[in-house]
Amino acid sequence: MEKRPGRASANGRRTHSCRPSTARIDQAPQVTRGDLARSSASNSRRCCTSARRGSVLITDTRNHWAASWILAVARAGVMEPSANHAFQPRTVVRRTDLAQVVARL
Repeated sequence: MEKRPGRASANGRRTHSCRPSTARIDQAPQVTRGDLARSSASNSRRCCTSARRGSVLITDTRNHWAASWILAVARAGVMEPSANHAFQPRTVVRRTDLAQVVARL
């Protein structure tokens, strides 16, 4: 797993942030499912305005920085968890995954 750049704290030491920088996805060397969920939810009205499809069970995003965005895109049907209810937010997105998300937006 790649370490994210930290920021200086009050005492001058570097602290690592769990949330990635706000760099655009097209400039990132790799994009994870969590990054894509955040970008999709932030840039699409469908995730915010779509009717709830019902409850979505996702088991592996409890403490993930993008948990709320992941839930929004899952409820909107833009991105789906796997059959075992895992979203795998740290998995790198493949081109086919990206194409499916774009088609659903």
